[in-house]
Amino acid sequence: METQMTTQLQIAKDKLFGESGLRASNFKMFPGNDRNATPAQIAEELAASIDRISKGDFEVIEDGCV
Repeated sequence: METQMTTQLQIAKDKLFGESGLRASNFKMFPGNDRNATPAQIAEELAASIDRISKGDFEVIEDGCV
């Protein structure tokens, strides 16, 4: 289990901050309603979300806020 968590965290870290990733420099994330999510679950969902975005599989939602 520890290896899977470490792997998921490394994948998410590379996709956010790595040379071939988004190269983010300031990133904040909030767990929302699921406070029982494990770090591995959050990392897995984050990596999957970044993959979907990079493939263009997203919808822009504008709420009128500035």
